[in-house]
Amino acid sequence: MFGRRSSTSPTNSPSMGISPKNIFGTVPMSSTEENAFNQFATAEEADNLDDIEDHMGEDFGFGFDPEIGDPNVPPRIPQAPTDLPRLRTANSITLTWEPQRQHLVSLVIQAMPAEFAAPMDPFGNYSLKKTGCVFLEVGDPQMANQMTFSDLKAGAEYIFRLVARNPRGSTNGHPSAPIMTLEYCPERGEISSFLYMHPSRDAKASRRLSFRSQRRTYVWVVLDANLLTWSDSVDGKELGRLMMTEVKCVLSDEGTTENKVISILDTKGREYNFEAESRDPKHTSAELCSHWLARLRAALKLAPGDFGKASNTALLM
Repeated sequence: MFGRRSSTSPTNSPSMGISPKNIFGTVPMSSTEENAFNQFATAEEADNLDDIEDHMGEDFGFGFDPEIGDPNVPPRIPQAPTDLPRLRTANSITLTWEPQRQHLVSLVIQAMPAEFAAPMDPFGNYSLKKTGCVFLEVGDPQMANQMTFSDLKAGAEYIFRLVARNPRGSTNGHPSAPIMTLEYCPERGEISSFLYMHPSRDAKASRRLSFRSQRRTYVWVVLDANLLTWSDSVDGKELGRLMMTEVKCVLSDEGTTENKVISILDTKGREYNFEAESRDPKHTSAELCSHWLARLRAALKLAPGDFGKASNTALLM
């Protein structure tokens, strides 16, 4: 068909359709001929692509589910997990992350105590061997996106990461920012919690004296009936006590932007300053301060023999 044409053959015989010379551009094609050729080429190309796709599906398939990745390459690097603050407790942290959606045989969470984490590599070999790094395996490696890490130390910071593994090896994920468990705050007396205590001073001193310039002490404070005590820990050494019958008034920074400082003036002219600073993401420092003010002022209104009539209101920490 595409050989050299005889001189006796017609140039554009209607029975032959488009001339071969027109196809190869030796003679300009009319618009009708060009459209016919383009439609023919497009149809041929579509048929060829369909054949190729069908052939690949039958004989040259991926051999794996594209939705969960290729098992013949190492896992992608998992992103750093984050915590759900509302579910945090004194001994547990609930983590969440994006589902991996890749071929995995296991997914492990590592928890490293922040105090032992290496500066540049929190999960360095030295840290893993010498510290209390703990591991927890996730039940559904591909689709799971949340898990609670329990049996942690109260009031301690931890750094977490995911480790993904498939037949081609393991991939360490990015480390999280340090996350602190809540403090152990048992319900004691009318109210109890940790507060910062500033050095006591003469009540005649200016209340405008900046508390930021003073060295604070983190103490465990309990109001039990008419006795206020503060210690270095929950069941530790008692550092001081004050009978509410010796208290003249309780002052605060209510109405200010911070509203965190509670000042107790006794009848001897001494001033005891406590600063509320909540470490619980469920409660602000201002809320913690308000709880203490309410209980201390209620204690002042009660006669010494009437403390048993007051309701035990535990601070929601």
